[in-house]
Amino acid sequence: MLRMRTLVLGLLVLWATSFGISPGNLKFVEYPGFDEKHSTWGSIGYSAKYDKVIIGVCNHINKVAIYEYDCAKGTMSLRNWVAKGGHLQPFQWQAKIHTPIVENKKDGWMYFGTDAGESKAEYYMDHPDGYVGGFFMRYNPKTFELEALGQGLKQQSLKELQIDQIRQRLYGIAYPSAHFLIKDLKSDSLYDKGGLNKGHVSRVLFTDDWGNAYYNDIRGHLVKYQADADSFIFALDSLPHYPTTEGWIIRTGMRAWARDKDTYFIMTHWGRLLSFIPQEKGLGPVGNIGDLWEDPSRSVDSVISAGAPNLACGANHKLYYWVGGHGHYLLPDTAVFIECDPKTKNKTILYKFPIKTVMECTGSQIVDKRGNIYFAARRNAGTRSYGESGTSEPFLIIFNPQKELK
Repeated sequence: MLRMRTLVLGLLVLWATSFGISPGNLKFVEYPGFDEKHSTWGSIGYSAKYDKVIIGVCNHINKVAIYEYDCAKGTMSLRNWVAKGGHLQPFQWQAKIHTPIVENKKDGWMYFGTDAGESKAEYYMDHPDGYVGGFFMRYNPKTFELEALGQGLKQQSLKELQIDQIRQRLYGIAYPSAHFLIKDLKSDSLYDKGGLNKGHVSRVLFTDDWGNAYYNDIRGHLVKYQADADSFIFALDSLPHYPTTEGWIIRTGMRAWARDKDTYFIMTHWGRLLSFIPQEKGLGPVGNIGDLWEDPSRSVDSVISAGAPNLACGANHKLYYWVGGHGHYLLPDTAVFIECDPKTKNKTILYKFPIKTVMECTGSQIVDKRGNIYFAARRNAGTRSYGESGTSEPFLIIFNPQKELK
């Protein structure tokens, strides 16, 4: 088994000692055995059954590896390849996984969807082999098997995926059409429910305990797929934002989510933190927790443009997220890690890193049974650069707010 290599955190880190947080609460873990590795894109999930974190690591061109982090042993292992394990042909190439990797509580497999990597391959077929489309896939953390379950829409990627645990159905979002798809695992049927968004599309789809799914439409309105009625419910108003927020940012909508018992938390593309309490029927209430960082000395626009495509709620009921990515940062070329108490709405910066150490993090509510929080991270320190994604090197971040990590 390949073992992880842990980076030593140097003097560049800033920690909030008054809150009991030190460099020992944070750990960086490398992905061994993949020299071409470039990035991760929300392609992370936790297997509660096997106590493992599963990550999809790509070269952003034509290779996608499946890694496992064994939470009990503290080891990182390369387990399979999407093309080889899924028995894909060369013309069925896939560049990355852009969906979460979601555990099916019934069978224990981890489900996800694949992606073309670059918009030009999806919009214009600007690729030597064109693009046949993304696949629904699943991975077995016990046997390391990987299976392709069929495609979504022809020549389109799968940007998001969640599971209706009750009815055993996959929910997916096609890109670039933003069509809402349902894949029935029992009958192997695929249903296209039509378009909800367009363009850059929202990057978040989540479900509740009744198997309903949530997304946002082109206006930035919350949308619920009511599973038992096979119908959509649209919120009357858009998610809270400043009047100066540009339309394309509102359309992109949600970037990450977290959960604490019955309350969900949402990070928007315009840097607003929201709370949401789902209901079995209809839409539940949405609360406003404020900007991801509220500094009176900064302009509203600078806060809106700072990206945080990640979010998690710890066992201490506080929210944690990395701010920065795609050229948008609170501080110049610096990623910051923030703790937010949703009750008081107070935010505290715990760590600061230059982008050569931490550039961007993704992942929604990836928390193991020990309270460790996981983020799929990348740094601007690699030698591989590809298209609109630039220079990038992926790694895993582990954080525990209540104890130091070994």
